[in-house]
Amino acid sequence: MLKGALTEMIRHLKLERFVTLEGALDQADVLGWYRRATVFALPCVITVDGDRDGIPNVMIEAAACGVPIVTTPVSGIPELVEDGVSGLLVPPHEPTELANAVGKLLQSAVLREGLRVNARARVVKAFDVRRNAVAIGQELCAVMTSARRARPASHVGAGESVPQTSRLM
Repeated sequence: MLKGALTEMIRHLKLERFVTLEGALDQADVLGWYRRATVFALPCVITVDGDRDGIPNVMIEAAACGVPIVTTPVSGIPELVEDGVSGLLVPPHEPTELANAVGKLLQSAVLREGLRVNARARVVKAFDVRRNAVAIGQELCAVMTSARRARPASHVGAGESVPQTSRLM
């Protein structure tokens, strides 16, 4: 939708040497870009009509691949990126702040490494599908057991039986 306008802007600013628009890529190609990246910048905004991302999947992927992140504290993003701990947060619609944060990361390998390690640990802890499935299963079992214990037998109608809690894990 914006490819033509972006292509024209890149040409007008003489950035063809530095900026390419890759288009759609398969997962292997995306992983290749993450592996080559020094910094991942995604300055999210809330649109005029209120539309926004929750936590963009590409941000979780970048963190999982160990790429330091610069982004904005929009919507659910601070659940993944804590400023100065697991990434850098800049205000939305502030390109100078974004550029300064990217520059700060490019100049400090120590900062990049600390943010990279912390972001990866955050993804493993909070966004791991298997770990989350186990936690949800355990919560569900606890709720079902509690509901079963709290339900008096007198509420069981004729021909009904009290449901048995099954072990999910």
